[in-house]
Amino acid sequence: MMVKWIWRFGREEDSLWRKFLCAKYKLDSNLIMWDVSEISNGSQFVKALRKFYDNNHRVSRFIKQGFQIVIGSGNRTRLWHDIRWDQVPLKVAFPRIFALASNKNGVISKLGSWAASMWNWDVKLRRSLFNWEIDQWNGFKLVLENIKLRNNIQDALAWHFCPNGIFSVSSFRRCLEESGDHMDEFFPFIWKGICPPKIEVFTWQLLKGRLMVREVLRRFGVNGIVSVECPLCLAGSESIDHLFLQCTWSNKLWRLCMGVWGVHSCSNATVSEWLLGWNGFCSSRSSSRVWNILFFAVIWTIWECRNEVVFRGIQADVYLAMDTIKFRVALWFKNFGCGSSSDLTLLMLDPKERCVDQYTVKTKNLSGWLPPVGNALLFNIGGSSRGNPGDAGIGGVLRDANGKVFCLFSYYVGILDSNAAEVHAIHKACSLISSHPILRDRCISIVSDSRSAVSWINSDNFGNINLVNLVYDIRYCIQSCAGISIIHTNRESNTLADSLAKGGSGKICDRLEWSVS
Repeated sequence: MMVKWIWRFGREEDSLWRKFLCAKYKLDSNLIMWDVSEISNGSQFVKALRKFYDNNHRVSRFIKQGFQIVIGSGNRTRLWHDIRWDQVPLKVAFPRIFALASNKNGVISKLGSWAASMWNWDVKLRRSLFNWEIDQWNGFKLVLENIKLRNNIQDALAWHFCPNGIFSVSSFRRCLEESGDHMDEFFPFIWKGICPPKIEVFTWQLLKGRLMVREVLRRFGVNGIVSVECPLCLAGSESIDHLFLQCTWSNKLWRLCMGVWGVHSCSNATVSEWLLGWNGFCSSRSSSRVWNILFFAVIWTIWECRNEVVFRGIQADVYLAMDTIKFRVALWFKNFGCGSSSDLTLLMLDPKERCVDQYTVKTKNLSGWLPPVGNALLFNIGGSSRGNPGDAGIGGVLRDANGKVFCLFSYYVGILDSNAAEVHAIHKACSLISSHPILRDRCISIVSDSRSAVSWINSDNFGNINLVNLVYDIRYCIQSCAGISIIHTNRESNTLADSLAKGGSGKICDRLEWSVS
């Protein structure tokens, strides 16, 4: 969650909290990247965030690899500090050139100029280069040649590890899990989004031993802790493991809840050990989600009952607690599970049979190709990949309302995944339309069966970071050719384009045919 603030700083440029931080720490509010390592002193929040920039921290490499700047006109990106080469800033990759640079903190737009729609670099040095510095200068110039600027387009921040370029906590968590650097063995279980966020935080505190039970409060030296007796059973010291497992009241509640699923078990284990073995009690894959929800519901209900006794003096009723758990399981399953359409009461009465993962079967349109309306044209395109990624091909066919073919193409485009191939196919269709004098003024819908590719182009998302140039070119083509639109269709309406794409992925032969004069 802390890492998300880096993302928000780069995206929420008009937010009040961002303006406050820029004023407090004298940061340039125009910049995208917030490098807290440059702040010598700061609040606890800033100090905690600064740890992530330490090369020895386990999330440091994900921050440096994941957050990437999509350069537009270069007016919000510092050349030496924000642009990376081989995973390090240019000031580190080319130290001698940086030492000689006249403008060490300048944004890219101040280090060159536009001439006839072409960007020309003008990085000034304080003196002439010595012979032994020329090799580093030549390497630096090669890097500059690979930086593509787009005039009149704002720089933006993108997240490399998510296909749509948008940062999410779940995608960051996935990076940690796949690398083996996740926080602990409970990490994948807790943050699944199958219960309210406050319950997830509560569970994390419980498993970390940070829940304020009486033993913990006494250990911290809190005044007023006269007795550490368990308020539920009055027969043991209130530790975390005792309260949630070993207490006779809590143990009975566990047995009642698990008995609904036909599971009978008792344990003197710790809460951590109980959680690690929890999934082993449920052999039904279709009930695994609701089984996990049950764990959250039981521990939260135990904690609430404990607080009722401590703060309000209300005696805890195990059977009333059981009904509360059934209600919570049904409610959370309905809201956070698989979108069950069952009545909430029915889910409560029979959670074992009704709270199962339900996979929605979508009704498909089997009517085949859908022609355009009136004088409009339809450019069906497709992308195919023999792997993820693998050998990829693109294909497309341009037709009118009568089915007359104006153009078709089929090309091999290298090693890509299927969504990337779809973007390449849309880009090819746009280039064919914009290059033809007759088609430029026609109303043409480019149709793809990839929902992701269409959303990347029609929304503010960037898609895969490697597709940014293509997406920008497509958007520019749409703006310059007013009749072009990008729409989504089902696969059954796109069979011919998909066949041409598969031919391209098979490297049969590149093909482009026109029948319009």
